[in-house]
Amino acid sequence: MKNKLLLMAVLLMSPMFAMAGDGYLCSYTAYISSKDKVNSSGKRLASGVNKSSVAAILRQDRANFYRFGKVDGADTSDCMGHSTDGRARLERLVRQSDISQSTMRRIVNGNPVINVEIYRNFVYIYPETR
Repeated sequence: MKNKLLLMAVLLMSPMFAMAGDGYLCSYTAYISSKDKVNSSGKRLASGVNKSSVAAILRQDRANFYRFGKVDGADTSDCMGHSTDGRARLERLVRQSDISQSTMRRIVNGNPVINVEIYRNFVYIYPETR
């Protein structure tokens, strides 16, 4: 019984150790509002429920936070969005990361509060549950 519990604990913790070894950089929380879904010219950013749309929306959210001062109540700072190059890198990371279809749907079609963990080679995005 003791060995089974130990094995279960190791298996549950393995993803955390794997992520820690992948170069954790920072994390942030964002409320994805309607103003995050259009660019500065007013053009809609989403072209369907896909990673490209999500990446564009998250980049705009960070531009709104850092460049335009359009901060939503749940928005927090991060280690990448303060510069144009950082926002471009974040957008690339989102495009190459695994994101669940339900999370993409929430971001594109709704106004969720999300958590974003940024690693050297990928991001992990998940809706906040309250």
